[in-house]
Amino acid sequence: MILIVVLVSGAFFVNTASNQVTVAKQLRPATVAAEQYAAANNGSFEGLTTQALSSFNFVPSGDVVVDAVPLNAGSSYCIEGHMKDEPLSKIHVPASANNRVMIDINGESYEYSLGGCPTS
Repeated sequence: MILIVVLVSGAFFVNTASNQVTVAKQLRPATVAAEQYAAANNGSFEGLTTQALSSFNFVPSGDVVVDAVPLNAGSSYCIEGHMKDEPLSKIHVPASANNRVMIDINGESYEYSLGGCPTS
């Protein structure tokens, strides 16, 4: 009975990690759009939203939820995302010092932090 629980738990964590990479792939172009947003707004991220990113050609896929927010009075930003059907897959970029994850898949590197955006 214990073995079954371990196998199910292991499958859950592998699936979550896989979903986090799927989300990270969506957040990379969102980051580019956020930087373009700031360039168009005199270097400020004030007013940054997911909707604003669409003006810079970012549209998340239907299975990923993405939220972009300005931080520190618009001097920085954070973009978080998760699979629509798995909120536990939530990650954010840019990666912060805590909970940083770096993954290489087929020559592509992804760096993100676990959980939602910081509140400052």
